Amino acid sequence: MIRTFGAFTALLLFTTGGSATADGDLSARNRSIVAANPQAGAAFTVERDGSIRHLPSGADCPADFPNVHLADVQVFSSATIGTDVGCDYARVDGQGRVVSKLTIFLVKQVAGANLDSVFAGYEQEVRRAHPEATEVPAALHITDQSTGKDNADYRAAGYTVVQDQKMYHSELIVSLFEGWVVEVRATYPNAIIYVDKNTSRDEIANQLNDIKTPYLAFMEVHDSIGEVASSR
Repeated sequence: MIRTFGAFTALLLFTTGGSATADGDLSARNRSIVAANPQAGAAFTVERDGSIRHLPSGADCPADFPNVHLADVQVFSSATIGTDVGCDYARVDGQGRVVSKLTIFLVKQVAGANLDSVFAGYEQEVRRAHPEATEVPAALHITDQSTGKDNADYRAAGYTVVQDQKMYHSELIVSLFEGWVVEVRATYPNAIIYVDKNTSRDEIANQLNDIKTPYLAFMEVHDSIGEVASSR
């Protein structure tokens, strides 16, 4: 299905400030966000630390990130509720405009699907949403330390896209794991870090975290699914 990830929309009304510091506060905040989606109760539960557990797969959407914060959870139409979902995170500026967005998608793998064909399908989604997109190298790589080469069990690509008449970097990361398609998409201002005499420490930290958080999210989701699968 075509997802509406590309647009920075006004629906992200929960993302109005920094992250909560106490687990209890963060858990309460995330519970209210999940409860705002009437279908989410069949697909998600919020843990004590604020992480959002996807019930069918066992994947944990992290409670929070340094640069983006939970905005909503998505449950897309499917034969079985919970087999096509997303956890949406965002950061807004002082005027309430979304400037960085990250979404973790989990989709039940179709029999016979392979990684290259699934990845190609999501690449087409990006191009349908952004006909102007220019493909660029992925911002980071997940490397097999024994060979020094990229791991073979995922695919990633970067794009330069235009949102609200501004250029952004968009990252796409996809894998097939334990019967699920794991997809992370992130859109943020820069794929490299820009610093001048007026750049604050917070701005530098946000730039760095925009680049690395999609890959940390991707690996955290993998780890949580793997833990549940190994305990069965």
